[in-house]
Amino acid sequence: MNRKYRHFFIAIFCVLCILVSGFRMNQTHAMTSDAKKSLDYSYTTKKQVSITSDPRSELISIMQMMIGAWPMTDLEFDYLYEVQGTFFQHYGHPAIEMFSIMWYNYGFSQEIPSTFMLHLSNPPELKIFTPFTKEITDKAGGERNLNEFLVLLRDFAKQTNFIGFYHQHQMFYQACIEQVEKKLGTKNTIPMLEDYFGFSDRSHGLILVPLFSAIGYGTHVDKNYFALIGPYDVEEKKGDKNPYWAGPDDLHKQLLKSFSYAYVNPLLYDRKTDILTTSKLFKPISTQMRYQKILDWQSCLSEHIVRGVSQSFTLQEYGPEEYIYQRNQDVQSFYVYIDYIREWLQIYENHRNVYGNFEQFYPVIFNCIRQLCECPLIPTMVSIENVSENGVQIAWKDNTTEPGALLIYRKTLKNDYEMIHQADPRAVSVWTDTNVTIGETYWYQVAIQGLGGTIRSYAVRATIPSYPPLAPENVQYEKEGDSLRFFFSYPYKAEGFTLFEWDNGEKKPLQSISYEDFDPEDESLYSITLEEYDSTSDHLYFVCSYITVSKSSSKKERLYSSPSNFIQIQGVKP
Repeated sequence: MNRKYRHFFIAIFCVLCILVSGFRMNQTHAMTSDAKKSLDYSYTTKKQVSITSDPRSELISIMQMMIGAWPMTDLEFDYLYEVQGTFFQHYGHPAIEMFSIMWYNYGFSQEIPSTFMLHLSNPPELKIFTPFTKEITDKAGGERNLNEFLVLLRDFAKQTNFIGFYHQHQMFYQACIEQVEKKLGTKNTIPMLEDYFGFSDRSHGLILVPLFSAIGYGTHVDKNYFALIGPYDVEEKKGDKNPYWAGPDDLHKQLLKSFSYAYVNPLLYDRKTDILTTSKLFKPISTQMRYQKILDWQSCLSEHIVRGVSQSFTLQEYGPEEYIYQRNQDVQSFYVYIDYIREWLQIYENHRNVYGNFEQFYPVIFNCIRQLCECPLIPTMVSIENVSENGVQIAWKDNTTEPGALLIYRKTLKNDYEMIHQADPRAVSVWTDTNVTIGETYWYQVAIQGLGGTIRSYAVRATIPSYPPLAPENVQYEKEGDSLRFFFSYPYKAEGFTLFEWDNGEKKPLQSISYEDFDPEDESLYSITLEEYDSTSDHLYFVCSYITVSKSSSKKERLYSSPSNFIQIQGVKP
């Protein structure tokens, strides 16, 4: 085809794409007329979650990448290279400098820039269609800063011809949307959110932002809720590198979590003064949270609540195994109050006849948080240091300086938590539970008891393995007439001990003893007596400890340790 005509047909196709996408938006969005105008350049679908590419989000994502903001994609693909080649040459523009100051100095970060953009029309005009919230203004450093940045942002969009760049890549954006449409399919995302939070008057839109990380953001403008999510990985075909988004289940989970932020964050921001009074709870985990760019207790509490809700969704859809994995991931990320959050959320989940929506339930959460503030600081870094048939060694960090007792709680699959250890004053941060059974699974919580109440750590789990016991050491012997007495100490756990002789290449059991054969007050010293032996022959003896394990309901097996030190006795020729 002649190049001139080919360009003509491409231009006609692009215009049709814009018209079709505009028709789709009219079918799927219940917005004001101004809001509809602000999405004239968006590409969307008629799925239950409206899937779009949005020029406003695209513009701010480019600027976030230019200032080194987080989280951004760490993937490499063709579109990213084109962004860098087109826009990074404008790094000296004053809009970039001001945006960097606002992000790093004032807290105009995370989802706030995207939320700010969604209050505007499309670039380059960027007219204010929805008044800015107080949160946006505050985090920009005030109204004057925000207005100045908006003027610079408009100039940046014009100077870089951003909208021209966006139009040139419309087929790329549309391909991303169609890819995600197929993946998301008929997932029950929105009904699950509406049922859980108790609101059915919100719209939900997924905005694909190739430069964002797969973690993305969740935000809202009035009752329009948005998830802004980046790609999961890169696919290379015929030399082209293109991003792709997560599969159906992972994308569904991410949307549930992202939209949950839009439900939870406004509740907390409207009550930020009250939440500030409970910021004591942030102290034990502030350093670890700051590594994750969570800089204050309000944001930390929001993360705890959203992660707790996400665990509920996972348990409901994917079962206990997936739920336990996700819960453990949250614990490892230092969300130390997550077990408390789950307990509180279960009150909401089990009493929906009382709490019609999540906003009505929030006072219960705040009451529980205030109660925790009356307690000592929560123990952190709780871990299982060692697990064996001899016991479970637990370690933790004690964060509080006030007086109080140390309590250790334990539960099994069949029994609820019970206190198994108490110490006052608290003198250690490591303790071993020696009263364990092979094959049993235990959950432990470390607690500090103070004047205002008792605070418990998150739970850690240990399963006692069915290993052979540890071998006896330093076995000695003495002759007593025609008999041999073998004696040794054994500080570990075993059911008993067996004396073996190595005979013609095989180990031959000679005699066994059990714990019941000894006085409990002197059980550190054990002995096995061999009444008769052939003193004219050479012998090689050793001792093994043993335990008995159940292989099935009707079959048991004795597990022997490795041999002790060998006892070699030379025969005396007559």
